[in-house]
Amino acid sequence: MDVSQKLLYGSGICDADPDGLRNDLINRRLPDTYYAIVYTVSASLEIYSFRMLHYNSGILRPGDLIVGLAASKEEAYSLILEIMDQIYALGKYRNLQHFMEEQLGVKP
Repeated sequence: MDVSQKLLYGSGICDADPDGLRNDLINRRLPDTYYAIVYTVSASLEIYSFRMLHYNSGILRPGDLIVGLAASKEEAYSLILEIMDQIYALGKYRNLQHFMEEQLGVKP
């Protein structure tokens, strides 16, 4: 499972140790109730529950990258809406790829 060096967090994620949280994510030690936001090889965002990732380890394709973490499905959708607002409503970024590169250092 590939995880971005820098992650976006939903408002319900309040961990004092982001590196420890990232390590828990990589080692699949997060609660099944958490959700991952995945930046796919086709330059889109998808939401996966940790339950799904835990029991279907092959669901992520090579090149897919976990870029965000949320404590609930609603929070995950809210995080994606914030990203879309910054791109399309506020015009801060040209497109999703530009946002990922500028905010998280993710290269296409």
